[in-house]
Amino acid sequence: MNILIITDYFPPDKIGGVGEIARNLQNYYQQKGNNTYVLTTGKKNPSDESSKVFRTSSGLIKGVFLGNFRVLGLIKKYNIDVINLHQASTTLFLFAKPFYRILGKKFPKVVNSFQVNYFSELKEVKSVNIQGYTFRPLFKEYLEKFLLDPMHIVLDFIGYVFSDIITVVSSENRKEFYNTFCKVWKKEIKIIPNGVSPDFGALTLDFKDKDLEQQLKGKLVLTYIGVFRVRKRVFNLLFALKEVVKENKNIILLLIGGGRKYEDKILALISELDLQNNVKFIGPIPNQRVPYYLKLTDIFCLPTSYEGMPIAILEAMSLGKAVVTTKVSGMVDLIESGKDGFLTKVDDIDEIKRTILELSADPKKIVNAGKAARKKIENRYDWDIVSSEYLEVFRG
Repeated sequence: MNILIITDYFPPDKIGGVGEIARNLQNYYQQKGNNTYVLTTGKKNPSDESSKVFRTSSGLIKGVFLGNFRVLGLIKKYNIDVINLHQASTTLFLFAKPFYRILGKKFPKVVNSFQVNYFSELKEVKSVNIQGYTFRPLFKEYLEKFLLDPMHIVLDFIGYVFSDIITVVSSENRKEFYNTFCKVWKKEIKIIPNGVSPDFGALTLDFKDKDLEQQLKGKLVLTYIGVFRVRKRVFNLLFALKEVVKENKNIILLLIGGGRKYEDKILALISELDLQNNVKFIGPIPNQRVPYYLKLTDIFCLPTSYEGMPIAILEAMSLGKAVVTTKVSGMVDLIESGKDGFLTKVDDIDEIKRTILELSADPKKIVNAGKAARKKIENRYDWDIVSSEYLEVFRG
């Protein structure tokens, strides 16, 4: 089978969840004997040709527009059987689909895979008042909300209407589409979750932070990995930690990530809450170092207000780590609270505090949750299983 994945981002350019998911799917499709090509945006890389990756432009908007012309040539050149749109804005080419069929020409089956619903995402771009502080999105995020997100919605709807099959990553995501696009144009929506390699973390790296390892000895280590933006609610984790250390000072939080120019605000809040001894600000790291920091971790924390199905949580679970996150979106399917992870209500700082304190008082509970999380990954969220589900849909 000849498969073309279309995605807005793809590694090594613009490292992030969507790109990593697309890369893993390409690898697994190919391992299962399928010729798999990728059409994306971003700067060209020396490895692109050998990896069957085609980039249209380094700029997202220009790249998405040009992709609509490039895809038709790729369909013909490589005799594409299936197009897998993966959270892709390149959808205008689908207007050619009915004309191909009128003329008796082959047009590939189109499977559209959504990670998020932009109606839900744009609602989360807002100021949040909590604990006497006001946290405001930056100008760029408001620009995305009032300009880019509406464009995404229109392009996503075009892709939704003209695609043969729609998939989403969780039952909550499916509800979002039932309440938006399906009210205009009814379609069946299948759930295929994100995945993670069971060998994630097996690769040895020539990297160690010996000073950090020394500081973490005998400590309970909490870790956040991700972009810093308002909807990630990193500040809620800091507010909860402030209360936790009043009862247990033997805890350190690793803050890993960056972006969106929130670093200064996070550092200022750490100082205002007098948490300098309990927070280690690591900042942005290369993706290949994520397993190293997760192996230092006891509890992975993501107090977000909205997600699809975060790769960071899947990676933590695959390494047998207990996860404390919020009861939203894909996490509701992914985690059975109290068994293989712990779910709290959004913006409930007291519940985050109680959960961390309960776990710190019962190390066996942390270990058991981590073991159950690893088992769930092996049984359901292994990329080998997930990619096979996609291929079954492609063949159906």
